[in-house]
Amino acid sequence: MDISIDNNSESLSDIDAIAVGIAATKTKASSHKSSYKSTDALEKYKADKEKDKKAQGKAREKEEKTREKDAEKERKRIAKEERARYKESATFLAEANKLKTDKKISTPEMIVVLPSSLENKLKDAILVFMLELSVKTEEYQSTLPVVKWKRKTEAEWDPEAQYFRPCELKIIEEKHIIYVMAAKEFVQLATGEEGNDLDCHVLRLKTKYEDCQIIYLIEGLAKWQKKNKDIKNKAYTDAVRSHLSAAETSTSSSERAKKKYEVYVDDDVIERELLKLQVIHGVLIHHSVVAENTPEWIRSFTQHISTIPYKMQQRSMDTSFCMEQGQVKAGTDTKDTFIKMLGEITRITSPIALGISNKFPTVQKLVKGLKEEGPLALMELRTMANRDGAYADRRIGKAISRRVHTVFTSRDEWREDV
Repeated sequence: MDISIDNNSESLSDIDAIAVGIAATKTKASSHKSSYKSTDALEKYKADKEKDKKAQGKAREKEEKTREKDAEKERKRIAKEERARYKESATFLAEANKLKTDKKISTPEMIVVLPSSLENKLKDAILVFMLELSVKTEEYQSTLPVVKWKRKTEAEWDPEAQYFRPCELKIIEEKHIIYVMAAKEFVQLATGEEGNDLDCHVLRLKTKYEDCQIIYLIEGLAKWQKKNKDIKNKAYTDAVRSHLSAAETSTSSSERAKKKYEVYVDDDVIERELLKLQVIHGVLIHHSVVAENTPEWIRSFTQHISTIPYKMQQRSMDTSFCMEQGQVKAGTDTKDTFIKMLGEITRITSPIALGISNKFPTVQKLVKGLKEEGPLALMELRTMANRDGAYADRRIGKAISRRVHTVFTSRDEWREDV
C-alpha cells in the first residue's frame, strides 16, 4: 500500500511538472504573441502616421497650388483690367485729340448766347439756322446787341503735353463776341464828339468783355455809302442848276429845304474810322449787305469759331506748313511720285521732270549720276512732250541742271534757292 501511494505521488509530481511546463509554454507563447501584437500595432501606427503626414503634405500642396492659381487668376484679372483701362484711356485720349477742323464735327459743341435786346425777327431767323446745325441757343438779359458763344467740351488743352486731356463735361465761355451794329449807328459814332465816338464805344466793350476778341458786324454800310455818294452828287447837281437858273419855284425851294437835312459825310472819315478800329483797337470788322443777312453770318461765325481750338492744335503739332489735302499731290506709283517730287523744285516743269526721270528713274540713280557727272549732268537731257515717251526739241539747260544738282547734293540746310 505504501509503495503504491509513493508511486502515485511520483506520478502526480510528473503531471504537475508537465502542467507547469505546459503553463510556462503557454505563458511564453502568450508573451510572444503579445509582443507580436505590440509590434504590429506600432508598425500600423507608424504607417498611419506616415499616411496622415503624406495626406497633410498633399493637402498643403493642393492648397498651395490653389492659392497660386487664385493669385495667378487675380494677377491676370488685374492685368486685364489695366489693359482695359489703358485701352479705354487711349480711346478717350484719341477721341479728345481727334482733329476736328471739319466744322461739321465741331459745330454741335457750340452754344449761341443771344441778347434779349435783339429784334425778334432776327432772333427767330438765328434760331432756325442753329437748329439746322444742331447747336443749342441761350438768351441773356442785355441792352447791348452782343452775341456770345459757349462750348460744351469733354477735353481740356494741356499746354505742356501739347494735346487735349479728357475731362468731365463742362461748358466754357468762348473768347469771341459779335456786336451787331446798323450803318446809321456806326456813322453816328464815327462822326461823334469825344466821349460819344467809336473809340469810347470800343473801350466800353473791352472793359465789359475783357480778353475777348470783338467783332463788329456792320449792317448795310455799303448801301449807306452809296446813298451818301448820291447825296454828294445831288448836292453838286443842285448847285450847278442854281447857277444856271436864276428863277426858282417855291416847290424847288421847299425841296432844297428838305435836302438840307441830308448831310454828306466825307468817305475818308468813314474809312479812317474803319482802319483805326482794326489797326489801333485790334477789332475785327465784317460787313453784312442787309440786316436780313445777319443770321447767316452768325451761323458762319459759329461754324468758324467752333474749329479755332482744333486749328490751333494742328498748328502746335507743326503741321501748319502742309494742308490736309490739296497742297502736295500723291503719285499713283513710285515713278509718278518721283516725278511729282521733282516738280516741287522751283522751275522744274512736268516736261523737265519727265525728261529727268527717263534718264534717272529713281532718286538713288539720280544722286549717283549727279555726283559722278557733276552740276552739268542734266544739261543735255531733252524734255518730254508727254508721258508716252515723245521727246520735245528743248533741252534742260545749265541753270536747271545746276539747280537740281544743288538740291540733291548740297548739305547747306539754310539754302533757300530750291
